[in-house]
Amino acid sequence: MTDPGAGSAPPALFAAVMLTGCGGSPAVSPAATSIPAPNPTQRAALMEELGKVDVELAHPRAVSAARMACKKIQEGASDDEQKIVVAGAFRMGNEKFVSPEQAGRVLAVIKANGFCTTSSDDRASS
Repeated sequence: MTDPGAGSAPPALFAAVMLTGCGGSPAVSPAATSIPAPNPTQRAALMEELGKVDVELAHPRAVSAARMACKKIQEGASDDEQKIVVAGAFRMGNEKFVSPEQAGRVLAVIKANGFCTTSSDDRASS
């Protein structure tokens, strides 16, 4: 009888390889992968403002979706790229999609909320 786990790497090992790559050093610095999270006040405001764009946008996954969009903002992605991420991350239900206009409004909400800062925001506040 063979071991069912034989030949497959443990999940922790797989994760370590994915993070370090073949060279043994992290492929991306931890700071680059750190995505800020809204504090409770920012979270409540985010949900309220998203609900003003469309009530269905204020769903349980909205904070995670906003953080995904924030990552693109921090990476310096173009407005179009940011809108694509928002459209995918904030998809409402199985059939309803976020329109390009709504995606722009969602991005404005995320940027105004205060949890998603960029290095240029940090320099401006210094």
